[in-house]
Amino acid sequence: MIFEIENKSNVKWENLSYELVSIQDDTMLEVKTGHIYNWIVQPNSSSYYLSVDSDRVGATEGITWELKIKNLKVPLF
Repeated sequence: MIFEIENKSNVKWENLSYELVSIQDDTMLEVKTGHIYNWIVQPNSSSYYLSVDSDRVGATEGITWELKIKNLKVPLF
């Protein structure tokens, strides 16, 4: 499963922490968290994240997955 992350700001995002949530019938089934140190999203652009569980995700019907950015670093200079 591939997620697109859009940075609509004028600053670079670095070192993103994320949460991958699976939901079925308004019930949260699973939450996975992670941090990618070398993940950078340039200003006014997008980046992609490929779920590690993409083979398992595709086989499960009726489950939706959401990728939430929980924290990121914004360089000051």
